[in-house]
Amino acid sequence: MENGGAGVGLISDKRAEGSGSSGQELRIVDLLYHFKVKSTKTGRGVNRHSLLLPAGTKVEADNGEPLGPSAAAVYRCNSQAELPPSSSSQQDSHCGFHSIRIVVHTILIKSQRHITKKCLPARTSPTSAPALPPSPPTSSRPPPRRCSTTRAPAWVSPSTLIAPSLRPRIINEAKADLATYLDFSPEQYEVLFMQGGGTGEFAASMYNLVGAWVSRQHAAVQKELGEGAADEAAVLAALRQRIESGLKVDYIVTGSWSLKAYQEAQRLLGPEYVNLVCDARTLSDDGKKFGKIPDESTWKLSKDAAYVYFCDNETVDGVEFPSFPKILEPKEDGTGGPIVVADMSSNILSRRIPVSNYSLLFFGAQKNLGSTGIAVAILKKTFLPPTLSQPSPALLRKLALPIPPIVLQYEIIAKNNSLYNTLSIFDVYIAGQVLKKLLATYPNGVDGQQAVAEKKAELIYAALEAHPEAYKIVPDKSARSKMNICFRVIKGGNVDEAEKAFLKESTALNLTGLKGHRSVGGIRASNYNSIPLEGAEKLAKFIDEFARA
Repeated sequence: MENGGAGVGLISDKRAEGSGSSGQELRIVDLLYHFKVKSTKTGRGVNRHSLLLPAGTKVEADNGEPLGPSAAAVYRCNSQAELPPSSSSQQDSHCGFHSIRIVVHTILIKSQRHITKKCLPARTSPTSAPALPPSPPTSSRPPPRRCSTTRAPAWVSPSTLIAPSLRPRIINEAKADLATYLDFSPEQYEVLFMQGGGTGEFAASMYNLVGAWVSRQHAAVQKELGEGAADEAAVLAALRQRIESGLKVDYIVTGSWSLKAYQEAQRLLGPEYVNLVCDARTLSDDGKKFGKIPDESTWKLSKDAAYVYFCDNETVDGVEFPSFPKILEPKEDGTGGPIVVADMSSNILSRRIPVSNYSLLFFGAQKNLGSTGIAVAILKKTFLPPTLSQPSPALLRKLALPIPPIVLQYEIIAKNNSLYNTLSIFDVYIAGQVLKKLLATYPNGVDGQQAVAEKKAELIYAALEAHPEAYKIVPDKSARSKMNICFRVIKGGNVDEAEKAFLKESTALNLTGLKGHRSVGGIRASNYNSIPLEGAEKLAKFIDEFARA
């Protein structure tokens, strides 16, 4: 018994090769589940029969001992004593036979398409195999049954989800559906599936957009020097001067996540190059809490910054930009304007966004797109070859600038259609299924989902506002998030006790996950796309009843 990788069990029927072998692999004489078996010839002319099992398959011997799927399990025997305890098979000149029971537990995917099983009576052993005495009973398990598996869509099965030939199709369909749903042009923007989550994109966005700035400056210096561009020392000197006087990255800090991104840029690039456009904490009474977005007239933007960064929705603090900042909009003719980067991890797919205003937007998939495991970057193609190439590591090293890890380099990821390194393709598949469901539910794209999201948020905020004596909404009304509704329970004056009671009673009604982020406390209702309108109505009703009690 052997195992393949990625949760695919591999069963072998092979005799040990060479007469000098000290042991023999046990021969499988009966497969009690009917699956397609692939037979190949090895280099030494030995038949090898492989049985591919679905991801998540659990394999057991007939004594109940688990044989996989994560660790290789090969029974070898030199004598009767080394056979598995449950075996009572008679020995032959090849050490003996042993029946293996394969128990398949199929994982159902929670989507509009499920993997289903149709179980049939147990299959008898092949007639070519010698008869075996029955194994003694070791458990109360029911008699073995064989299963045939049906799937939809036809081209997807548990094994094909990890097949290299199918990965591009899964990726390309998800990319196309994302562009359709958000209404942007695939000709102008590249969709990248990456790993590392939003936190990984804090670094990736800085590395790539600073690299793009350096490439533009390098081209400008070479043009400026003309024939002198052949002098490497002169080019480097001019570049260093431009870096010292002009390299800036701008950060608009309105909550915990944009603060983390700002701190990461300082750590990787150096604080001398990172400009704090505004810090929303300065608007609070104690200078420590987030809850408002500073007026754009107070923003201190750098001239010709490599990029301007903001987080569109702050999950911890319940702060969301109501719309794209006017000060960052391109000119009326669509040209000019700063290079804008946005973290949309928690509100992507929930409202229409002017994608053309952004050079880069990214998001983790786990809030509105699917499961954890992937991050998505939507990058303007003018930041990719042939229009623009990243500077070489050698040049960055000479300029004392950070060199990005290759798995965070957008140019490399785009060139390889997100498959430069091993991608969590199952998570991409889930994201693709979510997009297909959204497009089927809302034929007009994101506008339909936006209407539902706004309705849900209105219900909850209205219930809170109706009882100012019992609740205090944390963020300012001008910046309230529709995805993360943060509030405190002040009923009775003892906030801690009131919130404990609120959480206890809500949990009893199956209204769960309402506890605020550990860094700020309070109550937080996360109103993501997966929350139905009925769920928001139920929460609004409870908010009202708790206040009246």
